[in-house]
This record gives sequence, structure tokens and C-alpha cells, in this order.
Amino acid sequence: MVNKSGNFTGKKPQQKSFLPVNDQEQINSLLQRLDTLEETYHEQLLSKDQEIARLHNTLDQTQKLLDQSQQLQLMAEKKIDELKQITSSTTTKKEKDHQKSWWSKLF
Repeated sequence: MVNKSGNFTGKKPQQKSFLPVNDQEQINSLLQRLDTLEETYHEQLLSKDQEIARLHNTLDQTQKLLDQSQQLQLMAEKKIDELKQITSSTTTKKEKDHQKSWWSKLF
């Protein structure tokens, strides 16, 4: 032990024992505490395993929804492209017909 002035006194600090004085009682008390801790840790481990399983399930569902969303987005983009092509071909055909009729009026 070191006192306030920094000198070593050689004395151990006195601690209040929370264990009974008898060795067998100490062993029994420690075993009981160990059993209690083991049971508590086991319960916590089961709880954590259940939470992990629930989170994995949520993650799987989220990934499926994301995949479906991406597929729908791709389908929508394809439909838009098809509509643009149809619209542009229709517009081009109308313009050709309009130009033809204008030329046909001249001749």
C-alpha cells in the first residue's frame, strides 16, 4: 500500500468480505452465484439469438422488396422506352405524310 506521501507501507487495504467466513460456505455461495450467472447468461444468449434471427428475417424481406422494386423500375423504364419509340415513329410517319401532301399540292 502506498500512503499519501508516496511511501510504501507494506500493508494491504482492508476489504469487507461479502463471503461467509467458513470455507465451505464460501464455496457454496460462489457456486450459487456461478449458477445464477450461468443461467442469466444463457437467457441473454437465447434472447440475442432470437433477436439475430428476427433481424435476419427482416433483412431478407427488405432485400426481396428491394429486388422487386428494382425489377418494377426496370419494367417501367422499358415501357417508357417503348412508348417513346412508338410516339417517335408515329410522329415521323405523320411528318412524312404531311410533307408528301404539301409536295403533292405543288405538283
